[in-house]
Amino acid sequence: MVNFPNSEVLNLERHIQVGGKASDIIASQEWAWIEDKILGALNDQAINSLKNARNEEDRIKAQQQFLAAHRPKEILEALISTGQAAKAGLEQISTLEGENNG
Repeated sequence: MVNFPNSEVLNLERHIQVGGKASDIIASQEWAWIEDKILGALNDQAINSLKNARNEEDRIKAQQQFLAAHRPKEILEALISTGQAAKAGLEQISTLEGENNG
């Protein structure tokens, strides 16, 4: 019989829940609006800042703006990926326990 620690199962379940929430957010109309109006504007501002950069400090500021425009979606996508991996891990644990109990 394979016994996986409750804490490991609970941790996987939390990752699944957070990944599901992140997936819901990316699929929402609100996210589309945020991505278009807020993050899109920040991205445009970063491009303009880079075009008008006069020195290294201005280029660094433009880079930070660009990263700020793209990081939220990257975080959501990472949470989704982690949730999917956790779901696969939990399914594997269930299969192993089922095989050993059967």
